[in-house]
Amino acid sequence: MQSMQPPKVAMHVPTRWASEAIRKHPRPSESIRGHPRASDAIRPRPSDVGRHALRTTYPRSVARIPSHSSLGCPRMPSHSSFGWPRSNGLGRMATCRWCSKLLGTITIPLTTEKNMLLKTRALLEDTIKDMLSKILPVTCIKVADLGCASGPNTFFSTYEIMDTIARVCHKEHWEPPELQVFLNDLPQNDFNAVFRSVPALNERLKKDKGELRGACFIVGVPGSFYQRLFPSRSMHFVYSSSSLHWLSKAPRGDKGHIYMSKSTSADAFEAYSAQFRMDFSKFLRLRSEEMIDGGRMLHCLVGRNSTDPTSNDCCSIYDLLNKSLLDLVAKGLVQESDVDSFNVPYYTPSEQEVREIIEEEGSFNLDKIEVFEVNWDFEDDDGNKNYVFEKNKCGRNVAKTVRAAYESMLATHFGEAIVDELFTRYAQHVSEHLSREKTKFINFVVLMSMK
Repeated sequence: MQSMQPPKVAMHVPTRWASEAIRKHPRPSESIRGHPRASDAIRPRPSDVGRHALRTTYPRSVARIPSHSSLGCPRMPSHSSFGWPRSNGLGRMATCRWCSKLLGTITIPLTTEKNMLLKTRALLEDTIKDMLSKILPVTCIKVADLGCASGPNTFFSTYEIMDTIARVCHKEHWEPPELQVFLNDLPQNDFNAVFRSVPALNERLKKDKGELRGACFIVGVPGSFYQRLFPSRSMHFVYSSSSLHWLSKAPRGDKGHIYMSKSTSADAFEAYSAQFRMDFSKFLRLRSEEMIDGGRMLHCLVGRNSTDPTSNDCCSIYDLLNKSLLDLVAKGLVQESDVDSFNVPYYTPSEQEVREIIEEEGSFNLDKIEVFEVNWDFEDDDGNKNYVFEKNKCGRNVAKTVRAAYESMLATHFGEAIVDELFTRYAQHVSEHLSREKTKFINFVVLMSMK
């Protein structure tokens, strides 16, 4: 057995990207106490948000948190991080970028992703066992996590994969290989915060696995997964969670609608479907150039059960947000033209669509698709036997998670002044909806192997 070594960290950032990041996102000003002033906090420009939404992965961390919220950290600036969320189309755990304090009021959505990983643990173990049986002995296994974000849960999925590899090798009496883990996200992602989390990961691995694993090398890879990220024929296992339902650009929708709905035109339906087909096909082609023969991919994304793209399980949550925006239009707080020009770069495919695209692109075998349902309210978990439906509380819970996911995008387009009122109305609409109908998120776990 190899002796246990700490993960080694490398950061591959092209000089141009590094200089651009420094120029566009300088360090925020600090007060005399050394804490960032909320008024000076970094916020993305509208052009940046649009560009990021058009061509990138979407991190786990929360996009924006208001400085006046009761989040348990007096130093929390207006914007904690950038980009779109990762957990079931919502958000992962948020932290203050300066003190790394966990913000408890919005940490619960992590439960969704944790539950999904727990449900797929047997599938993940079988997949890795089959892969290792075909490629071992090999010196180093290369694993990618697309959309790593920054914060205390950056390594949540990665740890599960590393733990599975160590567990399988131990069960089968195989010599554990070295691991090279590539953490991918946008260039403006806080990779310094990611690497500051490495010692904690090392301590956990040391405590949990000890001598049962090989050396681990952690690398940051800035860039969009709609472009090449890795050398040809180099990757063994590629993973993403709640990234592939985000489109490379927002299709042109109907006026007065931020997403598809029952009244959406056939042209808008086709625009969304065609954009997803183009993006997912490109993603598969790019990854096929980077993976070894027999390499595996496991992707978790939000989908829908019905072939109808306007079904409640994929559109209701946006219908209610759209309704809330139109309420503000009626009050004169939002311009109708702003609603007309706002479209969400998001698409929830059906299982049939996913299967067809994988088959048509032709680079991968579709080994399995598993479907899981998740309640809108993160407290309404099947394992929570003490859960009691409270209409208003449920509406607030859903509003918190959707706000964590979309506030940065909405504030950039409509202005920050309307955000509190928008989500107050949204919580009311959600509570009324869920008192009539219990709607769920549909999650796909898609397992593929390189041909």
